[in-house]
Amino acid sequence: MKKALLTQFLFLLCLFTPALSMADANSFKADVRKSQRECPRLNCAQAQVHLETISVTEYRALPAELREKLREVAFDLAQVWGDTILEGDFEAHHQIKLDTVEFVVEGSSIVGYRLTYSASAKEVSTGREGRIVESGFVHKSFRGPFRDNHSLARFMSEAKPRR
Repeated sequence: MKKALLTQFLFLLCLFTPALSMADANSFKADVRKSQRECPRLNCAQAQVHLETISVTEYRALPAELREKLREVAFDLAQVWGDTILEGDFEAHHQIKLDTVEFVVEGSSIVGYRLTYSASAKEVSTGREGRIVESGFVHKSFRGPFRDNHSLARFMSEAKPRR
């Protein structure tokens, strides 16, 4: 609940103050990339930034406006699939789903978000059903979103039911 209140405060601060400069978002990207070189999953104590996963309950406690902005960022990041994974043997069927949200934390401050998003898909040549899954980051100002180079779009086949 404490994380949700902090996130609500940060979201409102971004809404009611002048937009943070693109330099802040660029610095955020550089900090994430640097930390990922040292610790690809951003779960190491020595990394400059690390991730804190939030529960479904904590996510639902976030302001509706914040949840909508996060969904919009996930949708925008997934638009490159037409020039990447969908150029291969896959077709996506449905809307983009925001699967998980993690806080990107530096020190004790939330500086951004890591989003994992997906869409149902099919491998055309085999007919296998599954999901295209990818992750990306966005600064707390919602400027300069970028894909997670350690979790680029991939097709995950759904297990077939046993007969």
